[in-house]
Amino acid sequence: MIYVIQTKPKQEDYLLRQLEYTGINAYCPSERMIIRSKGRWHENEKKIFSGYIFIDSDYSAELHQKIRRLDGYLRFLGEPSPLSDNETEQIKWLCNNGKPVTVSHYIETKCGILFIDGILSKTSFRILKMYPRQKRVKVSVSVNGRNFKVFLPAEKSEL
Repeated sequence: MIYVIQTKPKQEDYLLRQLEYTGINAYCPSERMIIRSKGRWHENEKKIFSGYIFIDSDYSAELHQKIRRLDGYLRFLGEPSPLSDNETEQIKWLCNNGKPVTVSHYIETKCGILFIDGILSKTSFRILKMYPRQKRVKVSVSVNGRNFKVFLPAEKSEL
């Protein structure tokens, strides 16, 4: 079961290392964005859900106490309640086996947009809007029953 932990601001990496040190499987999805600044394109890595960490473990009072004592911890989301199967699948895709999400490439067809590689080609995220100039896609991701709007890197491919 995957549970969501809220962290203190900018403490995700620190708490993630502490959780891994204590033997708890934890994830913090990140992405590698291409940002245009001062006329040049730069790569920048950032957290997809800043202030949140996802743990993959069975919940118990002992686990809660162990996590509560760690620096950077604020609270469990929910009562704590695990994510649904669909939400768990989305989070695991975003975690990308511990690597940052990289650029997905797409082509335009008569029927719409077709992603040919990257995370967006393998999942069924609900695409809300394309931003071709910024090389981003806005998708909807559900976490604990709430919909989050997440920007993922995407670039048009010239085939």
